[in-house]
Order: sequence, then structure tokens, then C-alpha cells
Amino acid sequence: MAEKELTIFLILVNVVLLIFIGGILAFVLLYRQRKIQYQRETQLLQQLHQQEIMETQLNIQQQTMRDIGREIHDNVGQKLTLASIYSQSLLHAQALRTTESVSQLIEIAKLIDTSLQDLRQLSKSLVQPELAQTPLNELLQQETSQINQLGRCQVHLTLPLAPIVLDTFVKNNVFRIAQEFIQNSLKHARCQNIWLNVEVQAQILIFEFKEDGKGFDTEAQQAGIGLSNIKRLLNELSAFNDSLTSVLEKGTTLRFLIPYQTSHEI
Repeated sequence: MAEKELTIFLILVNVVLLIFIGGILAFVLLYRQRKIQYQRETQLLQQLHQQEIMETQLNIQQQTMRDIGREIHDNVGQKLTLASIYSQSLLHAQALRTTESVSQLIEIAKLIDTSLQDLRQLSKSLVQPELAQTPLNELLQQETSQINQLGRCQVHLTLPLAPIVLDTFVKNNVFRIAQEFIQNSLKHARCQNIWLNVEVQAQILIFEFKEDGKGFDTEAQQAGIGLSNIKRLLNELSAFNDSLTSVLEKGTTLRFLIPYQTSHEI
């Protein structure tokens, strides 16, 4: 009996040892599988993260390129266009040595210098600090004075008595629209006068830009880059009751409204 009991005991011990060893092996195998699965999931997450980063960088690059193109067209392009227009007018002048012609040449030189400065600034930042810090009233006054000094067309500016305080995005878009309207008028309308009228009524800013040029058929003529740019800027502003009307030989008028709080702060 003693030998039989010993045999049974040894068998039980071996069985327990086998179960214990099997459990350890199973645990090790399961641990390795879990580790391999975790590593795969980690690698997959890293790949997805890298892909998202690449897509984000690509979107940022594309948006940056669009912003640069718009900034060049809206700002630097406008100044260079003015320089080109007045340079061409001087080529046809008969008395280039008159005081008026010399004054115009000086203004053209200033425009070109300013454009070069803007290009340098654009390489550092897409948003010009001077636009962010200068009130809309002052920006429009500077632009009006600059055009009037060149002497080809007279710009008449009417502003509210109180300063127009807008956030930077709205202010920049309004100013770009004014610039675009002026440039289109100078390039295509052959106008003698341009009126920029800004009025405040019941928490609404009313903008009316008009000129007395040759006009055009708004339905027959396809929108060029200038008019398309104005429409884009108006959409970004969420302007309402906007309209562009033109009468042949009488000129063109652009009118739009935006909400305005007189207590608004930048």
C-alpha cells in the first residue's frame, strides 16, 4: 500500500507540476502575443498620426499659398498697378520736366518703394502689423491722399465723425474691397471721380463706392479677377444687401452693409 500511495503521490505531483509549467508557458505565450499586438497597434497609431500630420501640413501649405497669392494681389499688386498706370500716363505727357510731372514721378517712386517693403514684410508675416494697428478711417484717408496726389482721378472720401472701430479681419477685408474698387475704376472705367462713402445707421455700417466712368453691362461681361476678388471678400465679410450696379457712360456703384456695434473694441 505504501508503494501504491507513493506512486499516486508522485503522479499527482507530476500532474501539478505539468499544470503549473503549462500555465507558465501559456502565460508567457499570451504575454508575448499581447506585446506583439500592442506593438502593432502602437505602430499603426504612429503611422496614422504621421499621416494626419502630413495631411495637416499639406493643408496648411495650400492655405498659405492661397493667402500669399491673395495678399500679393490685394496689396502689393495694387500698388504696383498704380505705379504702372501712372508711368504709362507719363510716357504720353509732352512736358516731362514740369513740376507736376516731377511730383508724379516722386509719387511713383514712393509706390514702388512701399511695394518692395510690403514684399519683405510678406516674407515674415502674412498679416501686416500696420494694417492691424491702423484704424479704417486712417487707412482710407491714406489711400485717398495717395491717389489724389497722383492727379489722374479725384477720390472723394466721406466718413463718420467718430472713428470706425472694427476687428482686424473685417477691417482688412473692407479696406481691400475699397482698394480693389479704386484699382478697377482707374484701370477700366476712365473715370474722373471716385466717391467712397461710409455711413453708420442703427448699428449698421453702410458702404457705397461709386465712380463716374464709362460703365459696363454687368450681365454681359464676365467677372474678371478684380470683381471676383470683391465678391470673395464680401462673402468672407458676410456682408448683406450687397449690390454692384453699372450704367453705360454713367459709372459703377458698389454698395454693401455689415453689422456694427459702436461699443465694439479691437
